[in-house]
Amino acid sequence: MPMAFRSSSGTAVARVRLRRVFALALISLVAAAPVAAGGAFDEALAAYDRGDFTTAAQGFESLADAGNADAMTNLGLMHLHGEGVARDEQRAIALFSQAAAAGRPYGLFHLAGMYRDGTGVRQDYRQAADLLRQAAQAGHAESMTALAIFHRRGWGVEKDAAAAREWCRRAAETGYPPAQVELGRLYEKGEGVARDPVQAVRWYRAATESGFPLAQFNLATMLDEGSGIPQNRTEAAVWYRRAAEAGLARAQANLGRLYEAGDGVAKDEAEAARLYGLAAEQGDLTAQYNLANLMLAGRGTAEDPEGAVAWLRKAADRGYFRAQTMLGVLYEKGHGVTRDGIEAARWFRSAAQQGFAPAMNNLAYLYAEGIGVDRDPARAAEWLGHAAARGDSVAQFNYGWTLESGDGIAPDKVQALMWFGLAATAGMAQAADRGRALAATLSAAELDRAETIIRDWRPVQGMVE
Repeated sequence: MPMAFRSSSGTAVARVRLRRVFALALISLVAAAPVAAGGAFDEALAAYDRGDFTTAAQGFESLADAGNADAMTNLGLMHLHGEGVARDEQRAIALFSQAAAAGRPYGLFHLAGMYRDGTGVRQDYRQAADLLRQAAQAGHAESMTALAIFHRRGWGVEKDAAAAREWCRRAAETGYPPAQVELGRLYEKGEGVARDPVQAVRWYRAATESGFPLAQFNLATMLDEGSGIPQNRTEAAVWYRRAAEAGLARAQANLGRLYEAGDGVAKDEAEAARLYGLAAEQGDLTAQYNLANLMLAGRGTAEDPEGAVAWLRKAADRGYFRAQTMLGVLYEKGHGVTRDGIEAARWFRSAAQQGFAPAMNNLAYLYAEGIGVDRDPARAAEWLGHAAARGDSVAQFNYGWTLESGDGIAPDKVQALMWFGLAATAGMAQAADRGRALAATLSAAELDRAETIIRDWRPVQGMVE
């Protein structure tokens, strides 16, 4: 019987799990200033905000020369980024050091950033952590949040989930949105605290009040997935939309998915294509993949196989396994590209080595048929075994058939029945039919053994070693 070939790997979901609150905080200028210098400081800050960096730098330099530590910090940032002045890391360090010596939290914070990144100095996490602790103890929320991350990752301090939670809590209670998001993440994941989705939602909602896009996205994701709270995709769409309007690519991608499916919003494939396009242009891999699928089918946008291939290649070149698999399918079929079995095998192998079961199944098909590779039934059986073990129902059916026929592997009808049974449980009628036919040829003891194997089976996770 011909082996079943996977031609699609489904719509992808975008998720954010990496928090970069410390890095984000490093780019903002200090807005507060001592009262005595308030007018001149505010004028320099206003010049910066309107993009007149030369005037801003001159204003901050005059104030810094007069001993204003916040002006030192801002002038240091301008030297660091080359805004209105020559880019000069050493000058930035000197200015941050002067502000830090005066005990100003922002000076301590930005000097810590230089040591953390090894910018202009030798990288030193311990020194960075010491500086952050001084600023955190002075009540600086950004430094508290950064110190929490240092404790979570063990940068210059002992890894300490409880300390991370405590510093994060203190910063969150000041109303600092990145800290509220990080505390929400700790509760969502159960890091340093008992997992508590309700508390996670509470802190994400607190941060959304400041219009913080990452909080809006994380809240939407929990509502979308029903992660420990009632699933509510209608409300998820509201929060995805707010984050999407702020330009967050992953929110655009996930809102596009809801529009594509008509889940929580009225089905609108044209809107889905528009949102995927916005996120794809920002480099979001799932959006590039999902947009390509719409273009292949001509749903919500003009049918454009060549354009779809271009988006898939962008995502595949960056290692996205779903895009690699679909690109392999298109090369195997010659759709949007010249048919090329060698290229198909290359892309399937790349995705398969990442542990993606549909790609493993398709690579097995190429080995079974000798497409783009030398025909090798044993290699086909090996890849089918990997895919079946990871829960892919098509591969389970194919592997069952391979074990029954003994093509490239020692025949084993009990194991074959087990794989047919698992594929049938996943809803594959063809596997149920084949399993019934095979079961009629087995003894009661063999049937019992197959049932025991099915009952005890658990899927394998991860990459192929």
